Amino acid sequence: MKDPKFDFVNYKWFDLDAATQAQKINKLADKIKKLQQDVADGKLTQEEMNQQLGLLTDLVSSAATDNDKEEGSSNEQG
Repeated sequence: MKDPKFDFVNYKWFDLDAATQAQKINKLADKIKKLQQDVADGKLTQEEMNQQLGLLTDLVSSAATDNDKEEGSSNEQG
């Protein structure tokens, strides 16, 4: 971890490093591209598509929550 912080509410360490956030965004973008390709190729059923969209929504929510924690931590420091 380049910029470790401890979340005392959830009792876990997390990294506030911008590169870590960029890696999460890149990973999410790769999953979206794969999903788009699978849909275009007709490889997924409607149920599988909905499941994948749910997983992507969870990832986006998680990234947004992490971003809120980062902003909250920087606001508390300032």
